[in-house]
Amino acid sequence: MRSKLWSRKGAALAAAVALCVCMLSFVMFSLASPAPISVAALGPDWQCSRVAFVLTSCTHVGRPKAVPVRDREDCPPGI
Repeated sequence: MRSKLWSRKGAALAAAVALCVCMLSFVMFSLASPAPISVAALGPDWQCSRVAFVLTSCTHVGRPKAVPVRDREDCPPGI
């Protein structure tokens, strides 16, 4: 006599649980890893990524502006 765990209902339950675990891991992986996308309206200096097919985040990756350095003559005395 077969045990109840490996009866047809038990095997179907085990297959359903395995399928749910696989689907859940796929969904969690797709939510956790952002996919790079291109947004033509922003231009080439922007890097965008989309998470969960809904949330889009963009970062400016262009060259930073140069910060001007003051001469010693422009500094107040005592510095």
